[in-house]
Amino acid sequence: ETTGLDRQKDRIIEIGLALYSTGQNKILESTGFLVQSDGVPITPEITELTGITQAAVNKFGYDPADALDDVIRFAEQADAIIGHNVNRFDKPVTENAAKRLNRILPDKLWIDTTTDIPGVKGEQLITMCAKHGFVNPNQHSAEDDAKSVLKLISGYDIDKIVERAKSPTVVLRSHQPNTTNNNKIVRKLGFIWNGEAKIWWRATKEMDVEELVKKVPFDVSRVGKEIPLELLQDS
Repeated sequence: ETTGLDRQKDRIIEIGLALYSTGQNKILESTGFLVQSDGVPITPEITELTGITQAAVNKFGYDPADALDDVIRFAEQADAIIGHNVNRFDKPVTENAAKRLNRILPDKLWIDTTTDIPGVKGEQLITMCAKHGFVNPNQHSAEDDAKSVLKLISGYDIDKIVERAKSPTVVLRSHQPNTTNNNKIVRKLGFIWNGEAKIWWRATKEMDVEELVKKVPFDVSRVGKEIPLELLQDS
């Protein structure tokens, strides 16, 4: 959990970690703790969302450097790091914290449950858990979220999840004529309109591109690096 959604300026205020063995199908170690907000205030909106107050963080929060050292210790023992929406948020937030604190994160594969579970549509974690027949016991508790992610993937082949995680994300653009009916069709296929770039776009795994192109009844092309994925997602 963080003080806000700015990946550069906001700070981590709660961390949840669970070291999981896929061979034993069990959690070997887990922890969750608050983190001092490094001078960045926790807004009432974040407190309402997470239940985390500035007073609690000030009194019980770990020093940010000590907190990140725990993240590194867990990551060093793991073959991969898995979480929900991690590639868009948790990973860059953690990387930026490491830069500020002069720490080096272990080079690990990051697996994202919003994109890397075969055949499963990425949605909010609470929704995905419910569709898999269980309830996240305490949404926006970092440790409970970590454990829910592990339960979510427990019914799937971890090798296939890893295969998807290793497949690069590419951005596709649809070139359909701009009519109400055509726009409805492309929207149903998961494309999103970006008013700033003035394109219909969709991020997808490299391994899924060929199948997706067959479904889209319009010309599709890859978006170049001149329009980064982060710009499309944030605008």
